[in-house]
Amino acid sequence: MIIAVVVIVVAAGVGVGAYVATRGGTGGGGGGRYKELTLDCPLPQVPLSVPHLEVVYQDVAPEEIRGLAEGTFGFTGNLGEITDTENDVGCIWIENSGQGLWLFSSGSIGYTTGKGGPSYMPENLPSYERAREIAENLMQKIEAGGLIPENYSVQFKDVGPAEISYRGDEQIIHSLSVDFDLLLNGVETSGGNVYVRIGENGEILAFEGMWRRVEENGNTTITVTPQEAVETLKSGRFSILAGGPPLEKAVIKSMELAYYIRLPSEKQDNLPLVYLFKIAPIEENGSEGELYGEVVPATDEPFNL
Repeated sequence: MIIAVVVIVVAAGVGVGAYVATRGGTGGGGGGRYKELTLDCPLPQVPLSVPHLEVVYQDVAPEEIRGLAEGTFGFTGNLGEITDTENDVGCIWIENSGQGLWLFSSGSIGYTTGKGGPSYMPENLPSYERAREIAENLMQKIEAGGLIPENYSVQFKDVGPAEISYRGDEQIIHSLSVDFDLLLNGVETSGGNVYVRIGENGEILAFEGMWRRVEENGNTTITVTPQEAVETLKSGRFSILAGGPPLEKAVIKSMELAYYIRLPSEKQDNLPLVYLFKIAPIEENGSEGELYGEVVPATDEPFNL
């Protein structure tokens, strides 16, 4: 008997934006990204300017990552080093029997046990309440170690399945994800994923803190109005989604100013300002689909996804 297994990754993970798109596609040709886009939220009140934030890179000391590995995640191993001489992004990692911990020169952190996917079949996942408690305890340890850069606020967002598979009509939840919002000087971030993935008996399977160490250097003037950003969004020029025809209908559920954070392995001299949209596609039956995110620059400075 052949059993079909389909795995759906629900957690944010490493991605372009803070909200990973689950539906739809990028518009092609001259039709734009959306055929009909409705605003179902107030336009944000934005200041004339906000602090200009430059990213600070510092060499990672071996004792720093050993302390994090042993004291916070409970393992030892062999050190390695990655240095991208082209864009000057450095990283030290420690690895042992599938466990890995990465500490980037920008301050970002990544950890994994290597467990997960359809072969990982937990029998005793914790409750959502217990998963949140485990994740918040880990965040307290990381904060106590001084590893969350200044001016950041990490706030609990939600708990849900990280990976789901189906065997016929049976649904299997392989792990849970506890997700956090990352604010910088009270401003949202896009791409600054912070989550803890939890598995069997409350084991921490993975963690990401995709923040950047920054310092203020003057101010950045916001030159794109919210109304202009909505029109740019319709065009699909900065869409994070790829492939497929334009959506027939979609609804903007929220819109706010945010700092844009790239992947830890990508060089970023400063954090550009964007408008972060949460969008719901409209299904054929008229119901709203799952939310996904798009960003549009809030200034005239060069910007590429």
